[in-house]
Amino acid sequence: MANDFDYYIIFPKITENVPILRNDDKHDIEGISFLYMDEYAKNIKTPVHLRFNPPVPKKPKMVDHLSLPSSVFSQKVYDVLEPLNIKELQLVPVIITGEKSEKYNNYWVANIYNCLECFDKDESIYEIDNFTKSWESIEKLVLDKKVLSRIPLKDRLIFVPKETSEFTIYHKTIVDIILSVNPEGVSFVSVEKWCEGIQFGK
Repeated sequence: MANDFDYYIIFPKITENVPILRNDDKHDIEGISFLYMDEYAKNIKTPVHLRFNPPVPKKPKMVDHLSLPSSVFSQKVYDVLEPLNIKELQLVPVIITGEKSEKYNNYWVANIYNCLECFDKDESIYEIDNFTKSWESIEKLVLDKKVLSRIPLKDRLIFVPKETSEFTIYHKTIVDIILSVNPEGVSFVSVEKWCEGIQFGK
């Protein structure tokens, strides 16, 4: 059974046939700008239009989790997440256009605007960017359970760390729900076991 501090970082499974996505600037130059606003997106055009980002695989394989860098989920993952009403998670419909103008519907981009301080500044190993003050060159992550314990678990099921927007963190209960539908293309690693390059099998 998951405890209150059982957290995982999500990342895509990197394979040669899975396409990387980008905004479809030809359709809407402002398309995914809302993902960087840390707020609920009210006045966006939906669905959001995305495209394959070069280099495009010869035989693209559409899986259940694609990277924007924000997560893009298939319909079956959406179907288990949306009913949960997770705090400050907005799932926005997208249409993906392939290299030959083929269209892929029933995908949803995760706009996560729940930003929380969560790491132990003394036990984690990192540097601080002089300009942005965010963490960089991270070698080790340790959760600050004292800080997190002040927030009800229901309000921290999915969030982005205030220390660095490089990660999105999911509680084990949500990880289990996503994995229950056997999605392709998604990986999770425990926060304590994270290290640079782990998404590439290093």
